Amino acid sequence: MKKNELQQKIIHWLFAGTTTRSELIEQWQIRPGTLLKAVDALKIDGLIMEPNRKGKKTGRRASELVLNSEYGCFIGIDLHIHYTAGVIMDLTGNLLAEAFIRSETEKNANIARSEIAECIENLKRQLGTDHPPILGLGFADPGLVDQGSGISLVAVNLPGWHDFDITAWLNNNFGIEHLNVTTSAAARIFIEANALGQTAPQSIFHMELGTGIGGSFIKSGAVFYGDSGCGMEIGHVIVEPDGPLCQCGNKGCLEAVAGEAGIRRQVNAMLSREVITSLTKNISIQSFIDCVNSGDKVATTMAFKIADKIGLALVNVVALLNPALIILSGELTGMGSYLTNSIEQTLKMNCHPRALKKLEIKISELDSYATAKGVAMINRNSLLIRKQC
Repeated sequence: MKKNELQQKIIHWLFAGTTTRSELIEQWQIRPGTLLKAVDALKIDGLIMEPNRKGKKTGRRASELVLNSEYGCFIGIDLHIHYTAGVIMDLTGNLLAEAFIRSETEKNANIARSEIAECIENLKRQLGTDHPPILGLGFADPGLVDQGSGISLVAVNLPGWHDFDITAWLNNNFGIEHLNVTTSAAARIFIEANALGQTAPQSIFHMELGTGIGGSFIKSGAVFYGDSGCGMEIGHVIVEPDGPLCQCGNKGCLEAVAGEAGIRRQVNAMLSREVITSLTKNISIQSFIDCVNSGDKVATTMAFKIADKIGLALVNVVALLNPALIILSGELTGMGSYLTNSIEQTLKMNCHPRALKKLEIKISELDSYATAKGVAMINRNSLLIRKQC
């Protein structure tokens, strides 16, 4: 194994926690001298530390190798349709600052840029002057991204946000050179898998259910993007042929049925027939959830229909990817058992039993900063691995 490859493996291992030289030697079956050179090189670079090692011999207990929290810190920004969230974390993943801006009006590209700038400046103020250097920034985009160029291609729910060189804009305005731009769905699946730690299965599919509907997939620690950055666009799987028009231009997409605009369309159609319900015109997802959970008959009927359509889209996921775990996030998960029970029933009726034998469906337990944390970690990992190449 080459020295640089070994250093990359050590860094990857330490992302998950501490370890010792002896544990790595046993795990990888390598010569102690080979590991010694790789560890010493990383210590000289300042990336890792051995706080308890005083010399060549440390007694019975082996000293632990740890990432150096003082080496640098990383910003993560999550641009959402209804908010912008940001974090700063150090090399070990500890949070140093967090900021959250709720969008008060209908967001467009100009408002989005203003929120991003405000969020970054807020984070920097919290950090103060006595802190490790800011080494990079990760940006989670709400739409499609060209992974190679870092250009935001299009976000159908954010007017004016298309063909935008967000990488250049961030660099010009904030002077941070190491930048990663990825989809919010990819950042979310990364942090979901990271949060599971050693219990994470080999394959996980994530589905966000909110204003828009997005998907992401991770296999053996690697996020799948697709050749042109359009992979896992489950919100644009057709679930109702000749159904309502989606903002992407197609008809019957899952997002047009189960996204915020689709839910409002169905509610307004119900109200036009003067049905008795607590649902109101131009209702928000949260208000819809409140009506469902209060037992409103019209709302619960709609909830089962929406959950069934979500289940139909996931039938394709199970058939093609055969994941071990499906994680659901977003406002619509507030439907709880209305959602999960209906999805499970739809999968049982439409999938091969063997594909469901070990499949688990769960609602995410992570907070509103999860995606920002995920993209900050992606940025950190890419920088550290690049330094070892």
